[in-house]
Amino acid sequence: MTLKDLKRKLEKADLIPSQLPLLDGIDKNLAALKKAGVQNLEDLSRNLRGSKGPASLAAKSGLSADYLVLMRRTIEGFRPKPLPLRDYPGIDDAAVRALAESGIVDSKSLYEAALGKKARTALAKSTGIAAKTVEEFANLSDLSRIQWVGSTFARVLYVAGFISPTQIAAADPVAVYDAVMRANEANKLYRGKIGLRDIKRLVKLASELDEDLES
Repeated sequence: MTLKDLKRKLEKADLIPSQLPLLDGIDKNLAALKKAGVQNLEDLSRNLRGSKGPASLAAKSGLSADYLVLMRRTIEGFRPKPLPLRDYPGIDDAAVRALAESGIVDSKSLYEAALGKKARTALAKSTGIAAKTVEEFANLSDLSRIQWVGSTFARVLYVAGFISPTQIAAADPVAVYDAVMRANEANKLYRGKIGLRDIKRLVKLASELDEDLES
């Protein structure tokens, strides 16, 4: 993602109030970052790592360390962290252990190992896990690529009939909301309240992802 892409993403995002200062003078700020040697999101993330990262980049760019700390927190949210497979509700514990023996312990490693149909078939054979279970793991991991979707909500979406970001991106937010409410009411998976605005944000975030998992 280039800095230009980052600007578009920030401008189109449904930012929470504490993130809105990122848009103040964004052209000037991104130009300052570019002058400091930051060309893309990967560069920015690398420069902001560690406790001294923001201060160091602030000294090179002239931007405030507080602004850069806020930027770091925001861009970290663009890359969902891998979720332990054992954390997904209703998951087969024996399958989790079998995958762990093959070095697959979280949503990222499972997703990467299950991108293609042949890869999933091979994974099922090598681990002794049912092909249907491997597909379930793959779908849950795929859903977890959506920003803010944790293990429990991925399960809710799956139970509600949405098994991929692409499917969510193409759906009407109201239909997704209604399906999620029904799924949670029937399965009691979470106690918090998900609003329609949250679902609209979910649909938008899902639309930003490429469809890599072979169906």
